[in-house]
Amino acid sequence: MFRHEYSDAELLYFAETAFYKQDSYTKWEHAIKIELTGNYSVEDALTVQEIIKDIEPYLSVDIDLVKHQGNLKINFDADTNPYHTRFEMLKQKCPLGYMKPTIKNKQIYNAAIYLHPALIYPKKHEVLRHELLHAFGLLGHSNISFKEENLLANIIFKDLQHQQQVRENKNIPLLDKLALYRLYHSKKSGLKKKNYQYLYAKVI
Repeated sequence: MFRHEYSDAELLYFAETAFYKQDSYTKWEHAIKIELTGNYSVEDALTVQEIIKDIEPYLSVDIDLVKHQGNLKINFDADTNPYHTRFEMLKQKCPLGYMKPTIKNKQIYNAAIYLHPALIYPKKHEVLRHELLHAFGLLGHSNISFKEENLLANIIFKDLQHQQQVRENKNIPLLDKLALYRLYHSKKSGLKKKNYQYLYAKVI
């Protein structure tokens, strides 16, 4: 456990992404076992291993990559037709990726991530990181723009070079890691969105 004095922007980002409904948050209470299924490459597996190494210090549960009996499955479909059909039946726009969790009493028991089969790097890696953040418990999105790099809100880029650097970054941004750390290390009494309402007038 490390000590960090959160800035107003970091607290606001946490409030925006951790609470998907008023005072509704969720996280894992047991070890996360990530399993890759479908048509994945060596590069895909190495990418997931790097993400695990990057994010594990910020969680309060163990996280590993396993070959069988995973509780967080990342599906790499090879065929685009079944992927598109799912959303055509629902008359919804087809996303680049999505995550389906099983949640009970604010606890994630298992989850599945689906990536669009047509994705290639670096976009594929960006979508993977985005969906993994949802799978770890940051279920929300934010329309607020932050100066800090992040995966779940808008970013205020300094210039085109800065934008390119962000797009090429393969790590989980610090803003997201700090949000996860607060989610996993806060007492239940502190996990209430009303505690962060003052930030909206102060930061925005």
